[in-house]
Amino acid sequence: MNRRRGSNVLVALATAALLAGCTAPSEPEDDPAGAEPATTASESSADAEAEAEAASEASTDAGAASGSPSVEACEEVVLEADEQVTGEAVAACAVGMLMAYGSGREYVDDGETYGEADFLFTEDLRSFDAVMHTADGDAGLIVIGADAWLEMDGAWVASDPDSTDPGEQMAAMVGGLYRALADPITVMDVLSGSDTWTVQEDRELITLPDGTDVNAWQVVADEPFTWGEVQVTDWVLWFGSDHTPVGNRGTSTMFGFEGTSSQIFYDLGADITIEPPL
Repeated sequence: MNRRRGSNVLVALATAALLAGCTAPSEPEDDPAGAEPATTASESSADAEAEAEAASEASTDAGAASGSPSVEACEEVVLEADEQVTGEAVAACAVGMLMAYGSGREYVDDGETYGEADFLFTEDLRSFDAVMHTADGDAGLIVIGADAWLEMDGAWVASDPDSTDPGEQMAAMVGGLYRALADPITVMDVLSGSDTWTVQEDRELITLPDGTDVNAWQVVADEPFTWGEVQVTDWVLWFGSDHTPVGNRGTSTMFGFEGTSSQIFYDLGADITIEPPL
């Protein structure tokens, strides 16, 4: 991935981490600052995660023929106008599909910063290689399992939560935030915050960064909801006709600040390698 250098690391990489978790924040279990997590995953989300992991392993001949995986959990998400589905079903389908693909790329945008990322999203490993563009420059983040590297003023800094170096502490904080948000149980807990979602009659034409147009189904949260410290005003998920996640857009408020963020997935299932920068 080509990357330019920049200095506004904290804001940009926090944005990347938040969007990686579908725009809703949390804290890592091993937060070096010792902060309590805003919320914990519900028992229903834990059940949904197990369902998604099991379902992501199941592919039908039809799914294989179309080039996309077939996830059993998606059978509960009927992509027809005015169909209503539960938050647990939407969560299990979306996360199950991403885990079945196992890799991909994403474009994220919150109106002030934007960026691109490669990711690996499997049962055993969550990895992320991102560059965020800001008015003050660009910032990079690489996360591989429990390790993280932050690009600060043109140099990579390895994470170390026990270090007295502020840069290594920051790398550990941002990396830990990403790991928490990228965990399927967290993503599904957030999506389950809305009890029901409704498939809209009107589809939305989404142009992917690779130039592909997708006439996506819009699945919208039926009402505002709260997750931890986040108040979600509205949220739409975009799916292809084969239930492939196309992306999402949501407006939320945290600590008095409101913002709208979007996330677009592409190159799902691509051959992606994420390596340490040092």
